[in-house]
Amino acid sequence: MQTIEEKLMEFNPLEIVCRDMYRTKHGLDHCSQWERRRQMEKFREFFPDVSGGTDGVSHVLTEEMFHMESNIVVIKHCRFLPPRLHTHSFFELFYIAKGECIHTCHSHDYRLKEGDFCFWEFNSPHEIRSYSDDFIGINILIRQNSFDSIFFELLSEQSFLSNYFKSILYGNTDHPMIIFRTGRDDLIRYYIYRIYDEFREKEPYHQNMLSNYVNTVLIILLREHIGNVITSQKPSCDQRLLGILEYIQKNYNTVTFSDVCRHFNYSSSYLSRLIKKSFGLSFSQIVQHKRMEKACWLLKETDMTVSEIAAEINCSDASHFCRIFAKEYHMPPVKFREMQTEPLPQSSKVI
Repeated sequence: MQTIEEKLMEFNPLEIVCRDMYRTKHGLDHCSQWERRRQMEKFREFFPDVSGGTDGVSHVLTEEMFHMESNIVVIKHCRFLPPRLHTHSFFELFYIAKGECIHTCHSHDYRLKEGDFCFWEFNSPHEIRSYSDDFIGINILIRQNSFDSIFFELLSEQSFLSNYFKSILYGNTDHPMIIFRTGRDDLIRYYIYRIYDEFREKEPYHQNMLSNYVNTVLIILLREHIGNVITSQKPSCDQRLLGILEYIQKNYNTVTFSDVCRHFNYSSSYLSRLIKKSFGLSFSQIVQHKRMEKACWLLKETDMTVSEIAAEINCSDASHFCRIFAKEYHMPPVKFREMQTEPLPQSSKVI
């Protein structure tokens, strides 16, 4: 059975036309004038508003491309598509599943590579150039007036992270573009492929499922990759705070508050106030939450005993771990494990 990635690697009719035009334009294929005209005619079948050369591709994209009942649209980025700076009135998330491309935003070029997750504010001029057979990019498009309702719980959080995220989404910032560098995060890749497949198959309630999947991806980005962020502005105080959070999350099992103070050269009283004010949590709460996340993963994905898991996350004993876990998730660890009937598959799994 064909995997989602194999399906994405196949060239669709528009990509074939664009690749032929690219090879002709750059002298990789020798074509007659008649063949060149035929290529342009085929291109105009996809873009009827184009007159003259391919630079006439419309540069303003609107929500007309959404079906009436759709709040989320998922499409594969067209390889070899002639570049043109454009804006759009909807929200766009762009994920690089394979290969590299060049993304131009506000006259600056950014090289995007596998695992990069990019988004930008509404009406921000940008263009993407991808000229490789091996490139896979996935666009997730969301209606602007639907974003609040779809991601209400995520956006209603009153913490530094959600406020930072919202400022990027709605343009109230000096950072019109942001890139999360997720590398080879199999969980991100798995959910992106599920999003693509869910939209393609259009099973009942697929829009609801898409909302849940996209919400999950955004939460993973905020939890696991907030320290691997590139924006269109130089590092600021805000990004130093993101670095503090990333340091705590990466070293949650052994880090102490003194370690963080020493690493970032802050006094303990100042850093304590800064963390609480910025993240809405204390240092110990952040560490505990990260340990419980790890415990959840171990309960779902391994057959380790409760005592072994307690030791793995550096909890004093199994009883103490069970009390903390029950307070966090309103059920004991054993009950949580019983509810996990289907562990998350890896991205390489045939779907």
